[in-house]
Amino acid sequence: MRHLFRPALLLALTALLAAGSLHAMNSAPSAAAVAKLAPPVAAIAAASGTPRARTLMTRSLAEQRQPRGPAPLAARWNGSGQVQVYLGFDRAVGAPAASALTALGATGIRASSELGVVQAWVPATALYQLAALPQVTRITLPRYAVSRRNLPPVGAQPRSGSVTTQGDQILGTAQFRQATGLNGSGISVGIISDGAGDIAQDQATGDLPTNPAPYVDAKLPGSGFEGTAMMEIVYDMAPGAKLGFCGPATTVDFVTCLNDFAAGTGGFTPNIIADDLGFPGVALFTDGGFATAVKNFAIAHPAIRLVSAAGNDAQQFWSGTWTPTPVNVTINGVKYTQAQNFGTAGAPNTSMTFPVAAGDTVTYLLQWDDTWIPNPTSSTPNDPND
Repeated sequence: MRHLFRPALLLALTALLAAGSLHAMNSAPSAAAVAKLAPPVAAIAAASGTPRARTLMTRSLAEQRQPRGPAPLAARWNGSGQVQVYLGFDRAVGAPAASALTALGATGIRASSELGVVQAWVPATALYQLAALPQVTRITLPRYAVSRRNLPPVGAQPRSGSVTTQGDQILGTAQFRQATGLNGSGISVGIISDGAGDIAQDQATGDLPTNPAPYVDAKLPGSGFEGTAMMEIVYDMAPGAKLGFCGPATTVDFVTCLNDFAAGTGGFTPNIIADDLGFPGVALFTDGGFATAVKNFAIAHPAIRLVSAAGNDAQQFWSGTWTPTPVNVTINGVKYTQAQNFGTAGAPNTSMTFPVAAGDTVTYLLQWDDTWIPNPTSSTPNDPND
C-alpha cells in the first residue's frame, strides 16, 4: 500500500497499454458505450477484429512470462482472447448481474462494493456490449500491484533457520524475547504480498514453521517469493506467532484479502496484517476509492492492526507546481498554447529528460491535485483540467 505515501505529482515507469481482439463483435458501437471506455480500453476495443489484435495479445502473454512480469499499467490478456478489466458501477444502482456478464463471455468475476467495480476477464470482442449495459458506468484497466516480483528471499530468514534477519537486532526483538519470554504466541500475522513460493522448502530448513504451517488463501495464492521472505522475518522475530498469506494482483483482490482475513477464511484470523505492495495509478493527492476502502476496513475492524510499507521511490518521480510557458505545437491533432516549463523564466525548457537503459520499457503516470473521480461518467466527467 505504498500508494498512501507516494509523493504528489508523479512520473512513474510502466507501459500503458495494449490490446485488440480476435474477432469482430465490436462493430457499430453506440456513442454512449464508447464514452464509457477509458482510453486504454477504448484502444483495445478499436483494435478488435484487426490483424493487430493477435499481435497485441501475443505480446501481452510474452510480457507476463518475463521474470519481472508485465508493466503494472499495461493491459493483461489471457490465451482465450480475454482482457482483465474493472467494470465501474453506481453503488446506489448496484453492480451488473453476474449472469449478464457471463452471457457476454466474462469469467473470473469478482465484485467489490467497496471500490464500486466488478473485476472480470472479458472477451476483447465484447467490450462495447459490456459498456452498453445500463449498470456499467465506466470500463477501465485494473490497478495492479507492484513488488519485488519473483525474486528469491534474501537475508530475511528466521533465527530458527540458516540466517537471522538483521532486524532482530536492530529492532531489539531478540533482547525483548530474552527479557520478557514473549515470542509472539497467541498472535496471528497475515501477510499480503506477491506470492508465498517455496514454503515447503523453507519448512524443511527450519526457516518457516511446520506446526502450525503458514496458512495460504486458496482463492488468492499469488505468485512469487516476497511473501515468503516477509513471513520469514516475522518468524525470525516472533517465532511463536501464527502466519497467514494472501497474494492479490489488483486493488479488488487486495480488498478481498482484507475481507477474507477478517472473516477467518480457512480458520485464520490475524491480529496484524502487513503488506508491501504499491498500486500505480491510484489517487496520490487525496484518498481515492482504494485508500478509502482500506481506511474503512481499518475503522470497521479496530482489533486488526494494518501495517504497510511506505515505499522506496525517492528517485523515481518529479513533483512541482504548474508553471506554464507559451508554445505553439500540435500533438496527435491537438493544438497546445502552453506547456510545463521545466527550466527557468529566462531559459524555458518544455522537455524533461531522463536516462533509460537499453531494452527497458518506459511508462509514465501523471497526476495533479484536482478532484479525483474514480468512475467518471458523462454526467460526472473527469477532471475538467484533464
